[in-house]
Amino acid sequence: MRLSAKKLRRIGFVLAILAVVFVVVRTWVVPAVILSQLQAHYKGKVVFQNWWFNWQSSGITGLKLSETPASDSPVWFSADRIATNVSISRLIRGQAMPTSIQVDRPEVTFRLDVKGQPLTKIPIVGSSTAPADPAQQDRTALPDIVTRNGIITLDQDGRKPMRIQGVDARLAPVADGGQLTVKTNDPHWGQVAVSGHFDPSFQRGDLRIKSSPDFVANPGKLERIPFIPAEVWANLEPRGPVAALVDIKLDATSPRPVLVHTEITLNGTNARLNTLQVESNDTHGHVVIDDTLVKVLDLKGKTLDGSLTASGTLDFGPKVPRIDLDLRLHEIDVTKAPAAWQLGEL
Repeated sequence: MRLSAKKLRRIGFVLAILAVVFVVVRTWVVPAVILSQLQAHYKGKVVFQNWWFNWQSSGITGLKLSETPASDSPVWFSADRIATNVSISRLIRGQAMPTSIQVDRPEVTFRLDVKGQPLTKIPIVGSSTAPADPAQQDRTALPDIVTRNGIITLDQDGRKPMRIQGVDARLAPVADGGQLTVKTNDPHWGQVAVSGHFDPSFQRGDLRIKSSPDFVANPGKLERIPFIPAEVWANLEPRGPVAALVDIKLDATSPRPVLVHTEITLNGTNARLNTLQVESNDTHGHVVIDDTLVKVLDLKGKTLDGSLTASGTLDFGPKVPRIDLDLRLHEIDVTKAPAAWQLGEL
């Protein structure tokens, strides 16, 4: 049966309307719905470039999260692509919540003040307690989140930023919150490993950071490391292999949201003791740092054709630092001692 020209025009008109509706829905309606859902859980500025929803997955591209709703607010998180396992097939089965999320090339920037306390504000809206109803708890459970090829920048006031590339991470749901594992492969910082745990509200958590087994310290790297008082490196400047272990306690409700405990092990390292104006070679020992309090434990090295040992504390908290250090020199060549020691006058 041949359709008349009039019917063809009507069909064409209907198809044109459907096409317009599709474009409007895809271009404005769906992005508006996605944006409103994001803003229901995040109170800062949210921007994304595109979205998709098909039989296998759904997600967005070009996501950027700012610290506040202001147009000039700094972006602290961005990602090229975020994919979830929410799909048409899962919706047909009544499964609307994602159980897995994959984030490609995220970039995260944390700003810190001079004392290592956070300046970056992350306005996430969340519940401080788990739902009492088991069915509701299943619907709000944390999905398994995997990130690939990320970049983390720690930007502390008064220092050059510490930027770590090649970051792969996983935040897995556990009974009492989320379990974090992070591995990096950065050409400058090596293979840093991070493990941690967060409570369900993400207001509290613990992190442990281990340096790469082959990490080699130098002044250019040390000046970028946050949390450790700059006075530490002004007195002890290692150049060579070290192992670092950093434990961080997070509590957003505390007057001091971040507490850091650092342990540094010198493994045959060359170190300059700037206060003494002397170099120590093949140096072994431990340096433990809690905020502004530094403990030197059983430091041993070779210097001035002899050896040195050191133990004690350095407290950089007071206006005038308190130093209680037991430093001993053994069988050194006094003719090679720095002029500031004034040994030639003895």
